[in-house]
Amino acid sequence: MLVDGKICVTFIKMEKEFKDWWLSWELPKNSLRNIYGIGYSYEQIFNENGIKTIEKLIKSNYKKIPLNNGRFLSEEKFNKFKLHAKSYKNKKVYFVNNGWDILPSKKIIYFDIETDLACEKIWLIGILKDGKFIRLYADRWSQEKRILKEFLNILKESKGYYLFSYSSTSFDFRVTKNALIRRKIDFEELEKFEHYDICTWIRKSFIFPKQSYALKVIGNYLKYPFKNKDMCGFDVAVAYEDHLKTKKKLPKKIFEYNKDDVYSIPYIVNKLNNRRLKWQNHKL
Repeated sequence: MLVDGKICVTFIKMEKEFKDWWLSWELPKNSLRNIYGIGYSYEQIFNENGIKTIEKLIKSNYKKIPLNNGRFLSEEKFNKFKLHAKSYKNKKVYFVNNGWDILPSKKIIYFDIETDLACEKIWLIGILKDGKFIRLYADRWSQEKRILKEFLNILKESKGYYLFSYSSTSFDFRVTKNALIRRKIDFEELEKFEHYDICTWIRKSFIFPKQSYALKVIGNYLKYPFKNKDMCGFDVAVAYEDHLKTKKKLPKKIFEYNKDDVYSIPYIVNKLNNRRLKWQNHKL
């Protein structure tokens, strides 16, 4: 768990640093690194194989491109990069439907957690069930066990429901389970629920003209009205750590941030369901 914590702290710090860096410098419009999934390594690999611009990638047909690990880039991955390039150039969303239709549409519990900087301890759980928002808040770490048990009690009353969160790594489900284990609380009730990480499903089924599938990126693209657009997870975690030291009340915007993260999930799902029939369907 310590390793996960270190990775989480590093990632959050990098996210904030990246945001500041990105505001001061912009990639050339035809750079391959504008494409989702293409970083420095993939850009170098493509360049070595004569593909140096977005236009060139769009016009290229699949060929065996050697990777640094001795393997070759698969045709499916090549075509997905190509479709991302086309999406970026045309500023359009494409629907590839890799299982999107099997997502549950009823009896869903949406939830989002806020943690310490190590991404281990949980001090806030936002829950949306049957149109009602529930906030479980631990004003100090000694109350973490209470909110975890309250969350489990909600689950016990929700047989037949599904859990939806958004992270691409099952962060909320995974960290909650680990917190239950750390607090020596039976996590069996949590594991009874089928959990869907909506970010993962969106990445499989939709091609967006964006470099990231983060909640704020996709939510903003679909015009979700976030109240605090400049805040990130790092800001919220730091605010809570400051609250513990100073005993001052957390600002209202911290709770708004969590509530938005919860409400934006069904908003995004509904927008995608309503619009996907209008978007061009592609097969990889």
